[in-house]
Amino acid sequence: MPFLPAETRRQLLDERGNFMLYRQILPLGVPGLYFNGYNSSFFSPLNAEMAALWIAADLAEAVALPGPEAMRRAVVEQLAFMDGATDTHHCRGTKIISFSMHNVDEVLGDLDLNIGATVRASHWLGAVDPAAYRRMTPLLLRRLPPRAPRPEPGSTGPTPVDSFSGNEEVPSDLR
Repeated sequence: MPFLPAETRRQLLDERGNFMLYRQILPLGVPGLYFNGYNSSFFSPLNAEMAALWIAADLAEAVALPGPEAMRRAVVEQLAFMDGATDTHHCRGTKIISFSMHNVDEVLGDLDLNIGATVRASHWLGAVDPAAYRRMTPLLLRRLPPRAPRPEPGSTGPTPVDSFSGNEEVPSDLR
């Protein structure tokens, strides 16, 4: 990650080069930086979608995070578990298939949005039905505080972004 400042890189990794990410998303001690999709596995799209919900809720200050030391303990415990489960052959703390659904459960648990216990158990033991998660985004959106109206183009507010293309609209005074 040479594109990040050295101090940020130092905070992201432990002494063995494992990423120190709470819920495989939030770097410890690096505000404003998130990793979505780092939890690579067979279930990457589902993990990434649920992580996106978690990130949106955190940005809206709607996730009750534990304190820094509790988050650090959780990350260290997760890495120790992965070391034991894989005989230290995980890739910098990423999950492996058998444990991927646990991360989805944790993330949704933080949001108080988890699917029913019976369906969760069936996903741990058999095929995952992505349709079981279809209501997560609408449920979370109803819980988040309303956002401020989008500034008009040319206003002095933040630069609006075209939500379809992701391209910033260039204010008229900068054209």
